Amino acid sequence: MASSTVNRLSIMAFFALLHLPELAGAQPAARFDYSGVDAFWPLMATLQRGTEPSTAAWDRMFATPGYAALETREHRRAALQAAMRLAFMPALAAARDSAINGSGFAARSLRHLLQLPAARDSVERFREELSRSSVLDAARQRVAAFVPTGLTDSVASPPVALVFFLDDGRGYPTLIVGDLLRLSRAGMDTGYFAHEFYHAYRRRFAVAYRAPAAADAGLEELLAYPVEEGTADQLDKRAYAEMNDPEFASVMRRPGAPTYAPGYRDNYRRAADWMQLLSRALERAAEMPDSANAIARSVRDSLPDSGRPLGAFMARTIDQRLGRNALVPAGADQYAFWFEYDRAAARAGPGAPRLSVAAMQVIARLRAAYR
Repeated sequence: MASSTVNRLSIMAFFALLHLPELAGAQPAARFDYSGVDAFWPLMATLQRGTEPSTAAWDRMFATPGYAALETREHRRAALQAAMRLAFMPALAAARDSAINGSGFAARSLRHLLQLPAARDSVERFREELSRSSVLDAARQRVAAFVPTGLTDSVASPPVALVFFLDDGRGYPTLIVGDLLRLSRAGMDTGYFAHEFYHAYRRRFAVAYRAPAAADAGLEELLAYPVEEGTADQLDKRAYAEMNDPEFASVMRRPGAPTYAPGYRDNYRRAADWMQLLSRALERAAEMPDSANAIARSVRDSLPDSGRPLGAFMARTIDQRLGRNALVPAGADQYAFWFEYDRAAARAGPGAPRLSVAAMQVIARLRAAYR
């Protein structure tokens, strides 16, 4: 299939799925798209026979909405193809054994996809159950508490394209990409969809800042990610931090318990350490502006999950100390969030971790510069 034809197919599939009515007062109706799953199974079977799929077969899979979005937004086609070959082709067993412990996207995808052959029947049974469920309506209702009043009633929640790629999901502006294997193991996980819906709805009310100057780009990245992900985590991961140890141990014994949860819980509890690390980095960036990007990106790489558990701790503190009416607008503003957290931490008492005055001045400068 010619590349121009593939591109047209990808664009047509993508926008056909994304075109949703958004009339005020209309009842949103999200839906599932399984075309990525249906295109995946024949490729897996071909690879298991030790045969390289045709270019046309690969193209058909990456023309489906979910895979098209992963390629368009993250350029994941090459990594996913490599992971699928390693996971399913018998002749690549030695290469698989050496690649499986890597830390990049392809290695994470490989570890996930290796579980698919044994799980196929249960995945297909879950697909039928999911199609009959009202989990998307429940997710939309849950996310309503974290966005401006009435938004989820007047704007359609995005469709959900199901694929196989990672033990994860993606909340793009007009499309959710979900992993059906991950969902089949977690069950009817309303929080999973609510988290991804939050990302889509947030783009409707997020405070718009001008793109930062090149010298500040690293600082913007460092500060923005914990805000959005930490707020979204209130919808699906907050419970892991709030459970007592016996409750958490019980959850982790259940089939399908998320493998990331113990590390997430531990890093959430170390928020004071991460706050101190971030504070020092912002101070150093102010002292050495020519090195600010390198400092910021180095610290972002050092923070667990780029600061996500720290952001979740901060969002929960804002919610508890200042209330939901403070958290909703704070979660939409990548700079104001840090000031609202500082206000909430002051209210929490002397033991609450806070950024230094000098670090807060860096955030104040960025906020003023790019409004």
